[in-house]
Order: sequence, then structure tokens, then C-alpha cells
Amino acid sequence: MDKGITFRREIESDNAAANLLIRTAFWNVSVPGCDEHYLAHKMRTHVDYLSDLSLVAIKDGEIVGCIMYTKSKIVSADGNFIDTITFGPVAVHPNFQAMGVGSAMIKYSLVLARELGHKAVVIFGYPRYYGRLGFRCGEKYDITTEEGAFAPSLMVYILQKGVFDNISGHFEESSVFHDLPEEEVALFDQGFPPAEKLEDTKSQREFQVLINLSYKCIDTPV
Repeated sequence: MDKGITFRREIESDNAAANLLIRTAFWNVSVPGCDEHYLAHKMRTHVDYLSDLSLVAIKDGEIVGCIMYTKSKIVSADGNFIDTITFGPVAVHPNFQAMGVGSAMIKYSLVLARELGHKAVVIFGYPRYYGRLGFRCGEKYDITTEEGAFAPSLMVYILQKGVFDNISGHFEESSVFHDLPEEEVALFDQGFPPAEKLEDTKSQREFQVLINLSYKCIDTPV
């Protein structure tokens, strides 16, 4: 990674630049266009937003990366739960991708999260990438999606040893991820430079395969 890149907490004056960065990084990657920049905008005023863990990467005074965190939880079948945290969007400007900026920023945030007393990080992400950073599939800890299925993209990073020794269940992310009406996204997007939406790209096809991979655990007789 470029040694001239530093990390710090995001402040209000960073918001517009971070939103533009997120849009640039995510545009046409998972779907035609993107809504992650609007998600970031809404996240900052949401009750689950964790401002102490939301960071920007700086190079020569410019924002080249950012990561945002929200509260989440694992809920057991009997209604008990354990608090966790979740990051995303996490973005790096295309000019600085594949240079280690994203992984360094995530690692920095994980150290900070542990220092702040958080117990575990749970995300939806690419196993090949996040596995290299120490994340493990939720199935290892008997953690499922809200639908009760195991998914390769559901990944866990332990911050406090033994945190899941006495509890398992399903993952519940913040409600902010589920409140992104298309008309609101389109209206917000009008404040950004025009960009063409592309369909059926390689990365979009890979994303669809990943999110559709899930499986139920079936008990078999001994």
C-alpha cells in the first residue's frame, strides 16, 4: 500500500466527497448503476450508525477510500441476542484499487473496533477476499441469514474470543439497508455527474451467483 495514505474518522465536511467516491467505486459493479451512495447518505443520520468506526483514507489531502459501520445482532431461536457490528459500504477509488488500500483500511477499523469493546463483525461479502482478512463463514459459528439459511457470503470476524460459545442464531443487519426506495435513490442521484448504467456485466453476473448461494442445514440420521 502507498505509505502516503492515512486513515482517520469521517467528519461532516467529508460527506459529499465520500458519497461521490462510493458512487464512483460501486457504479455498475453489482447492479446497473448503484444505490450505495444513497445508503451512505441515509446511514449517517440513522440510529444504528457508528460514527466512531466510520473512516476515510486520505492521500495528498483527498479522500481515496471510506468505510462505514452500523449496529447489527445475532438473534437466537429463543429470542436472546448478542450485539454485533457490520461494515458497508466500504469503497476505494478505482485509481487506488488493487493496491492494498481497502484491506489496510478494514484491518485498521477492526483494531479500532476491538479497542472500543465490540464483540464481532458480521458482513455479507466475497469469501475469497474477506477470507484473506480473517473472516470465516457464518456456518462455522452456526449463524444463518434471517431466512434461516447458511450462505457463503455471510461472514464473521471475531473480536472477542468465545463470543459465540453459548449462542447461535440468525443475523439481523440494520433496517437502514432495507429502506432504499428506487424513486428516492433516483432523486438523490440527480445531484451527481451523469453516468451510463450498464447491464449484464461480468461483475454483476458474479454478484448474482454469490447472493443466490445459500443452503439449509439438514439433519441426517446417524
